[in-house]
Amino acid sequence: TFTNVANGTACSTSACLTGESCMAGSCGGGAPRTCDDSNPCTDDSCDMTTGCVFVNDDTNTPDDGIGCTDDVCSNGFASHTPSNANCDDGAYCTGVETCAPSNPAADANGCITQNVPVKPADPGPCSYYGACNEATDSFPLLTRNAGATCNDGLSCTTGDVCNASGQCRGAITGNCGYATTCGTSTPFSGIIDIPQAQISLTITLGGQPLPQNGTDGTTHTIYAVSKDTGVKHQISYFYWDTYYTPDLRRFDGERLIPGVYDILYRKGETSTDSGYVSLTDQYDIGPNGVRVLAKDVVIYAGQNDLTIDIPQTSIALNLTLGGQPLPQNGTDGTTHTIYAVSKDTGVKHQISYFYWDTYYTPDLRRFDGVRLIPGTYDILYRKGETSTDSGYVSLTDQYDIGPNGVQWLAKDVVISGASTTINLDIPQTQITLDITLGGQPLPENGTDGTTHVLYAVNKANGVKHQISYFYWDTYYTPDLRRFDGVRLMPGTYDILYRKGETSTDSGYVSLTDQYDIGPNGVRILAQDVVISGVSQNLAIDIPQASLALNITLDGQPLPDTGTDGTTHTIYAVSHDTGVKHQISYFYWDTYYTPDLRRFDGVRLMPGTYDILYRKGETSTDSGYVSLTDQYDIGPNGVRILAKDVVVSPGANTLNIDIPQTPIALDITLGGQPLPDTGTDGTTHTLYAVSYDTRRQTSNLVLLLGHLLHARFATV
Repeated sequence: TFTNVANGTACSTSACLTGESCMAGSCGGGAPRTCDDSNPCTDDSCDMTTGCVFVNDDTNTPDDGIGCTDDVCSNGFASHTPSNANCDDGAYCTGVETCAPSNPAADANGCITQNVPVKPADPGPCSYYGACNEATDSFPLLTRNAGATCNDGLSCTTGDVCNASGQCRGAITGNCGYATTCGTSTPFSGIIDIPQAQISLTITLGGQPLPQNGTDGTTHTIYAVSKDTGVKHQISYFYWDTYYTPDLRRFDGERLIPGVYDILYRKGETSTDSGYVSLTDQYDIGPNGVRVLAKDVVIYAGQNDLTIDIPQTSIALNLTLGGQPLPQNGTDGTTHTIYAVSKDTGVKHQISYFYWDTYYTPDLRRFDGVRLIPGTYDILYRKGETSTDSGYVSLTDQYDIGPNGVQWLAKDVVISGASTTINLDIPQTQITLDITLGGQPLPENGTDGTTHVLYAVNKANGVKHQISYFYWDTYYTPDLRRFDGVRLMPGTYDILYRKGETSTDSGYVSLTDQYDIGPNGVRILAQDVVISGVSQNLAIDIPQASLALNITLDGQPLPDTGTDGTTHTIYAVSHDTGVKHQISYFYWDTYYTPDLRRFDGVRLMPGTYDILYRKGETSTDSGYVSLTDQYDIGPNGVRILAKDVVVSPGANTLNIDIPQTPIALDITLGGQPLPDTGTDGTTHTLYAVSYDTRRQTSNLVLLLGHLLHARFATV
């Protein structure tokens, strides 16, 4: 007998059902059992007797959702192997694709792209690279059409267009120098690029290749001189040295900053930028010279091929002295030198020098240059200059064969072709001098041992040619010692008198006192004197005027007593030469009674002067004056007291007042009083810059700062 269990009692009719229960004696209901082991590599099923069954199936694909991995089942286990092949499209232009699912840059398929080819920068303004080409695995280089506008990168060219060769070329505007003003402005980008261009040089000598062998060990240098800065950029140098095979040693530059340049050749200059070049003799391969070989050469970005020729012309010189051949014999051992001064560089190229030496037979020793770089030159003669470019020439006496002088012999001489003959005459005129002092003959006796010098100042070059000097010496009878030049080269001259200048060209002359016979001064006695012909007499008078000075200080007489030991000096500044002639100086010294020590000049050469006061300048012509304090009697300063004062022959009285004004200063800093405390130990200085002495152009101080009574430092 069977008795039904209570309804709802759990029961089971199959291992593949769950949740069955008894109902009215029958087992039923329930739901199918879920068989899932979460392994994509098994086939999941249910057996009514045993329940869930999991069978390995290696044909299954265990998809991990990443497109670039190979998903494989093996013995019931899943593997996901990255495969670059699943990413690579095989194209060059898209770069290299790889499977890297863990990379943050991976795409939805787990792929990343690397090494994508980048288009190169355009090699120039007229060529550019096109889009990537799969057929050639490259970016094709393309050229812009001829006539297309471009920018050659040079600020001083205009109308830049591409030519048929793919080069960007413009026309030079004519002003490639460094701009001192801004026509336009461009905001600074923060990027500074240093451009460079490649250069290759073809150098020839007289149109022929440089010889491989030779013995000229002097360095030949070629420079590219930039138009904007004027700086010389060495681009090649060469010489010959028999230690090597071949002898030629040549070194060329490979790069240069793009821009506009002049090409300069330099060899045989006596020292850097001396302006003098030794003559070219038979041992020189390339000519000695400093010359511009080409102008306005444009160096562009990219490759530049420069062809540079160093031309040379053989020269022969026919030299005469006063129209006659140079004498074969003589004793004048001073070197006579002739230069060809190039019009482009101003450099003096020695083409001949000669002198006489009795050790040889004949005595004449003459050395001529054999070659010169073609061009236009002025011919300069130079003998007896006291030192190179001193501007002073000693007088010519009876022992000189050729005249002492610095003078042009010829202008605008053109040297060209294979050979040129230069005919040069060194002219000279016999001179005699009648020298008077204030219209009277020079006194035979006296004690003025200071040298009085007369110069003929060449109008063509400003060189001072000494034609006489004299002084008095009681050792001799008569005391007067006078030495006159006997010859002078024809030309136009100003006659300059010079005595008592503190040093050569100092611009300051000591005062003339009672012991001076001739007046101290640097003055022009005559202008535009023409020297010509066989002989000429020069009548030269040295005028002088007597001088008396009434000096007041702010309208009052100078005090007799005081302690201001700083020298107060008054100058008469001549209008013709700009030289400052001391006419008075004074100071106070308590050693003396009265304390005032004043010394006035007694004579001055007639002419027009400005009256200059000078005291307390930190050093001669420094342009800075110390402040005037309570211990100063006269004010510190460098100021013009009077202008256009005419000193006439005869007696002259000059009334000179030295004015002064008391000053008081209220100094604030940012509108506030200066702080009483602080640690800034650097001196803060205020100057009053005078307008009259700042603007003088005749050897006066160009910028004169007068220190106000306001020197301070916060401590």
